[in-house]
Amino acid sequence: MTTKSKKTREEHSPDTIWDNPKWKSIQGIKKRLVQEITDPEYHPQSFFRHYTGLMDELIVEIADAFSLSLGTSRKGLTLIAIGGYGRGEMSLYSDVDIMVLYHNRSKEEIEAFIQKLMYPLWDLGVDVGYSVRTLSECKELAQ
Repeated sequence: MTTKSKKTREEHSPDTIWDNPKWKSIQGIKKRLVQEITDPEYHPQSFFRHYTGLMDELIVEIADAFSLSLGTSRKGLTLIAIGGYGRGEMSLYSDVDIMVLYHNRSKEEIEAFIQKLMYPLWDLGVDVGYSVRTLSECKELAQ
């Protein structure tokens, strides 16, 4: 029987993100992906899925790290990829659009979470925009 170990706050702190060479630079990720494109066997659709997948990993890792470091969970918070990012069609110079959907959270908690999520992304060179909505606000906008 295998067991999964839960990461502690110290093991999953925001600082560990920067220790991971994978996230040192979005430019480095883009360069690596461009090198892959030059392979004649490489299919362009693979690039879009690969880059979008890397962005998913990065965003979730940052969100989880900051939630754990603050001693909170992301319960009541959902990150939704929208636009080209949400469709899985990210190209090298695509921006990243995220909607934060929340329930039973204070405005202060949401603002703190947004700051903790966005600043590292901006520092890495990600062109990210976001909106923050409740489910009721989404319903209103949809009508």
